[in-house]
This record gives sequence, C-alpha cells and structure tokens, in this order.
Amino acid sequence: MVFACSGSAGNLAAIPRLASAFGAEIVALTLDVGQAAGLEGVRQAALTAGAVRAHVLDARDEFARHCIAASLDEQAPAAATAGHVLARPLIARKLIEIARIEGAAAIAHSGDHDDHAGIEAAARAIDPTIRVIAAPDGTPLDVAPGVHSTRFFISSYLGLELLQL
Repeated sequence: MVFACSGSAGNLAAIPRLASAFGAEIVALTLDVGQAAGLEGVRQAALTAGAVRAHVLDARDEFARHCIAASLDEQAPAAATAGHVLARPLIARKLIEIARIEGAAAIAHSGDHDDHAGIEAAARAIDPTIRVIAAPDGTPLDVAPGVHSTRFFISSYLGLELLQL
C-alpha cells in the first residue's frame, strides 16, 4: 500500500495502523511541492514509524504548472486555493505512479472528508480499479469486512463515516 506521508505525528501514527489493519507493507510517499520543512526528516520518520520504503519526490514544477497555474486560469475562489487543496490531484497521481512501480493495489492518505473526496475522485479518474483508503490523523481504524463496499468507521473522529474506500 502506498501512503501519502506529510510527516505530522497523526499522519505517521497511521502507518502502523494501516499495516496492522490490512496486513500490508506500507510504502510512504512525500511530495516536495515547495514547503520549507526538511523532507529527509519526514522520510526517516516514516521509516521509523514502520514504512518498508519511503520516497520523497520533487513535484515542485508539476505543482506550479498543473495545480497553481490551473487554479488561476479557473479563477477558483480563494478558499479553495489552499496549497493542500490544489495538490490533491497531484497527490493522487503520484500515489498511483508509485503504487504501479511498487505493485501495490491500494493507496492511502490521512486527512479530512474533503481531502478523501478530492484524492479519491482524482485517483478514480486515473485508475478506476485502485483502492483508496482514508486514515484520518490520530484515529483508530475499525475495518468492517465486505467485498466492494468496504467502509471504515472512524469512531473517535466525530463519528465521521468515510465512504466507498
């Protein structure tokens, strides 16, 4: 499973939870979109948290061209132009790219319901068969078994139910 890793404490805590819940090896992916944080530290933290591999990809040029420039062309409302919102399609594309390289059938990320909806929609447009898993920061995963309608209930996350994973 390829996991979008921001390096926050809650995000890193999702790595062992995902590995345990799915019996999967977790490959962390961090995108450099121009943030000032030390990304090598994020990579090391992901490995320490249990990721079997951790990639840091320089996506600054793609972010500037395809996310920021596109939002200016579309005259998106200011509230919708926060960096992480603009990066959702790029995050999905890079997660799938690494999943294909790694031979993974699923991608995962942490974030809120809007992050999940945006990343899942972008991922489905690229690969309708990829499994998209949401693991909100710092919350336990309760997995309800099922075939195509697997759902994850996040008991301590305001009772939020994340749909169609």
